[in-house]
Amino acid sequence: MVAYSVSLKRQVRVVAVVRSGAGQPRVEVLFSTSTTMTAATIIRLYRARFSMEFPFRDGKQFAGLSECQSRQLESLHFHWNMALLAVSAARLSQLQDQQAGPLIFSMEDEKRRAYNEFFVERILSILAVEPTDENCWKLIDELLTIGVKAA
Repeated sequence: MVAYSVSLKRQVRVVAVVRSGAGQPRVEVLFSTSTTMTAATIIRLYRARFSMEFPFRDGKQFAGLSECQSRQLESLHFHWNMALLAVSAARLSQLQDQQAGPLIFSMEDEKRRAYNEFFVERILSILAVEPTDENCWKLIDELLTIGVKAA
């Protein structure tokens, strides 16, 4: 459907996507300033846009993407590349750990798992215990997922 946007002061193409799931159906309203685009193209471009935005969001929140204080262009590029590499490596790690189905990625969960792993290794090194029993490994696996939402 083509409609007039008051705030943009121009015609826009509007697409409503209805997703049915548990409970009430969810409606997503998408639009484009190009009135010649098809609904399928608009949906595809929005999906691509969000898949590109998530690494930047996660990089800012968890990998220090916006925390470099250098003024040298080369140092800034290196910092940004390393922050985005950290997000990509975490995403790859979760992709390899997941058996089947779509990737459910959470940088927060990956950070929590890494901290839990560090914490368990620290406790075992202080206690000078070698985890050899199968029950011990089950407990360690439980400890590694404490606080993880998408476990």
